[in-house]
Amino acid sequence: MLPAYLAAEAAKPFAWGLNDCATLAIGWADKCLGLDGLARWRGWYASADQCEAFIAANGGFEAIATGFVRCVYDLAEAPPQPGNALVAKVNGVTMMGLRVDTRLAAFRSEAHGLITTRYFEPLREWIIPCRRS
Repeated sequence: MLPAYLAAEAAKPFAWGLNDCATLAIGWADKCLGLDGLARWRGWYASADQCEAFIAANGGFEAIATGFVRCVYDLAEAPPQPGNALVAKVNGVTMMGLRVDTRLAAFRSEAHGLITTRYFEPLREWIIPCRRS
């Protein structure tokens, strides 16, 4: 299910607050859990400047992601495994993404669209139990 999700997401153009690194992970959680966390996320920012202001006003991206996954999904932190949502440093930038396997993660960036890389530093990681197929 994760490969099909990532393939569909790769076809979407980057858009702040609609198709970005956070919505990649939130959309996956919604698909797996049958929830609509994206409805609670959309509208907070629509540009890089608005996103930076949102992050700064709310304690940083790691704090925002942690609070969101706890409040909306009640997810537990977990060791690396495919399908996990994570917050990581990628080339010095904090991003939200999805664990593809124990060493590879997928992220969406404005410059490159959907990327997979082994070069990231995980900061937090949450298990997303898939209840849907």
